Amino acid sequence: MATAFEIAFAAGLVVVGVSLAGVAVGRLPDRALVVLTVLLGLGALAAGGSLAYNLVHEFTDTSPLVLATGGLAASAIAEAGLLALAHALRRLNDVETIGREARGRLSALVDEETEQRRLELERTLARERANALHQLGEQERRLAEERRDLVARQIDRGRNDLTEAVAAVQGRLERRLAAWAADLDRGQRELEVRLAALAERQAAAMSAQEGRLAADAEELAAAREELQGAVARLRAELEGQTGSIVDQVRSDLETHSAERERALRELTGRLRRREQELQEQIEREEVEARARLTAEIAHVERRQLEQLERTLDRAVARLGEDAGRRFEAQIRDSRERSSERLSRELDKMADQFASQAERDVAERVGKIAQTTAERLQRRVEEIGRSGEAHQELSEERVRLLGQRLEESLAKAEQRIAAFEAQLRSEMAARVSELERAIKAAQT
Repeated sequence: MATAFEIAFAAGLVVVGVSLAGVAVGRLPDRALVVLTVLLGLGALAAGGSLAYNLVHEFTDTSPLVLATGGLAASAIAEAGLLALAHALRRLNDVETIGREARGRLSALVDEETEQRRLELERTLARERANALHQLGEQERRLAEERRDLVARQIDRGRNDLTEAVAAVQGRLERRLAAWAADLDRGQRELEVRLAALAERQAAAMSAQEGRLAADAEELAAAREELQGAVARLRAELEGQTGSIVDQVRSDLETHSAERERALRELTGRLRRREQELQEQIEREEVEARARLTAEIAHVERRQLEQLERTLDRAVARLGEDAGRRFEAQIRDSRERSSERLSRELDKMADQFASQAERDVAERVGKIAQTTAERLQRRVEEIGRSGEAHQELSEERVRLLGQRLEESLAKAEQRIAAFEAQLRSEMAARVSELERAIKAAQT
């Protein structure tokens, strides 16, 4: 019987070892541990009963029974401790599972929150984009209307200015043409008066000049006749003197040949000088007559030139009238050309203003789009920063939760370690008590 209890004690130790391995692996269920604990307890009770019976009747040695009873009791207690250890490990696994589930839930919550934030950001961006597009459309329409109004006002202003300028230019031209016509009329009347006076003066001058020319011609004819008569008289006197001298010379030729030759030479010299003087006088008269004729011819030429100038003035007046008519035609043509040019310039200015307005609108739209994009970018950055802050806060919460879980696990491990230490101390105390009891029983 003692051998059976010893075998049961050894089997209990084996069961405790196997249970410890099963609990460590986590493959042994609680029911098996309970069953094994109950069996070992029953074995310990049976061994205790046998020990008590043996102590009463002493049918065998008590030491194997005491050892078997203590071993089975210790095995039962150890099996019960393994059951508690299995419960603690299961709780620890539950805590780890709860931590993993919490981490998963937190990750899911973070992902869901991130997805919601992303969807909110997308909706906000879409709403802001739609608002920006709507504002841009309204701004473009408003700018287009302002541009059309401005172009219409400028066109009206340009037309009014052009009409006023054309009217002012036309008025100035009409006043200038009227002044020119009045000046031309006054000039024509003055020219007619001057022409009449010049014609009268020319007629009087011509008659006076003709009288002077006739008087000069008569004087020249009388002077020529006088010169011819003087020359004839001189010749007659010379012939008479020459005859007397010839007679005297002939009478005194033989005695006074030298005197006669000298007298002849003197007379010949005087005759020559007289002829030269007469010739010089005739030449002077001719020169003076030629000078007077030249002066009269120059005067006549001046009169003719003045007459030609008057004729030219009349021609100029006619040409001025023709030029005035041509000038009026040119003015009309230039007015039409200027109106066409001004219309082209207005069209060009309108096109330039339209292009400039389009460029301004494009620049304003670009600036508005840029500012809107910058504002959206700032909003996105702010939302991103807020999302990062939320993410950091979530991470901080997860970290704190992890720390709390780790602290809980550490506390659980500490409790398990304390429970194991307490269990070991209790087992050691009981073993020591059993040993003392065994020693006391042996003694």
